[in-house]
Formats: sequence, C-alpha cells, structure tokens
Amino acid sequence: GRAFRIAEEDIDDSIADVIATKQKDWATSYGKMFDNACLATSAVAGTGVPFNSVYYTLTQNDSNTGYTANANLTQTGSAGTSYASLSQSLGNVERGNYFDISEMVCLAYPAYRNLLRNIKDTNGRPIFQESTAGFPGGGMAASPDTIFGIPIHWSLGAMTSSSATPTPSG
Repeated sequence: GRAFRIAEEDIDDSIADVIATKQKDWATSYGKMFDNACLATSAVAGTGVPFNSVYYTLTQNDSNTGYTANANLTQTGSAGTSYASLSQSLGNVERGNYFDISEMVCLAYPAYRNLLRNIKDTNGRPIFQESTAGFPGGGMAASPDTIFGIPIHWSLGAMTSSSATPTPSG
C-alpha cells in the first residue's frame, strides 16, 4: 500500500466520492498485478515477483516430478498464432490424464481477441466465437467467448512480463 493526498475541497465535495474512487482504482490495479504474478511472470519468486507463476513453473525442470522444462508450453505469439498451433496446444491438453471438457477454461490477454477473430478451421469456420449475451451489470458475460467451444476468460494479467505488474506491455 501507499499513501496519497486528497485535497480538503475533494473531501468536502459530496458529489465526488474520492476515497471510494481511489479504493476501486487501487483494487483494480492490484487485481491485474496479482493476475500477472500468478499467470505470466518469467522471473523466479523474489524481488518484484511474489511467487512463481504458472508460466515460470512450466519453463523449469522439476526433478521431484520428472517434469521437463517447456514440455507443456506452446508459445505462439502474434506471428505464430494459427489454427495448427492452437489445435496442437489443445491436443496436448486432451491427451492428458486429467482432461475433462466440462472443467475446461481458457485464459488469455484481451489483445489476443484481435488475432483469434481471423483464424478459421480447415472447413473455413471460425474457431473463436464472441459472446452475444452481453455483459449484465457490467461484469463477466453471461455466456463467455469461446475457442474450439471452450469458454475464454480474459485477463489483463495474462501477458508475459519479467516482474509482476498491473500494466504488462505487449
């Protein structure tokens, strides 16, 4: 946490709830940083990174479990994203011992939507379906976007970064 100054006239202004706004801004920023720390930091836990992220863990050998670094990581990036690369990634999951379609969810950085809109399967059908249900109450879509029929939840923390940050760039 940190302190911030509030002008006395802002405190007295009953129209603008400055403290509630600052609290919401902090919570939003902290949530994005926490998502990034959990999902996509490339550095080991320590300064600037509170714990090892999913991304970091997948890129490391683990002699205790016999896991080989990058064995379950398929990186595509903007230039390499294709039907084949995404299908291969899902295929890796489907071959696993714990695959359960009813429990599947995809997490992605919102800018990825732009790439997914133009990818079609071998029959010319889009693999990405945008929700038409809307966003009731401004929250999550009642029926989320899907890729290969799997719900996608968008996270501003899902962009790879070297330290936990609320504003990963990419």
